[in-house]
Amino acid sequence: MENSGAKYYQIGELANLLEMSPRTIRYYEEIGLLNSIKRIEGGKR
Repeated sequence: MENSGAKYYQIGELANLLEMSPRTIRYYEEIGLLNSIKRIEGGKR
């Protein structure tokens, strides 16, 4: 998969950056508030 300059994060890293829990991010994906992103190697989004 080509990176195209995008930066990918593990959910815990993203949660720390946004100061919220990983569960909140997953919930936002479930209800459609955040677009679900395909994961790359290592589970990064």
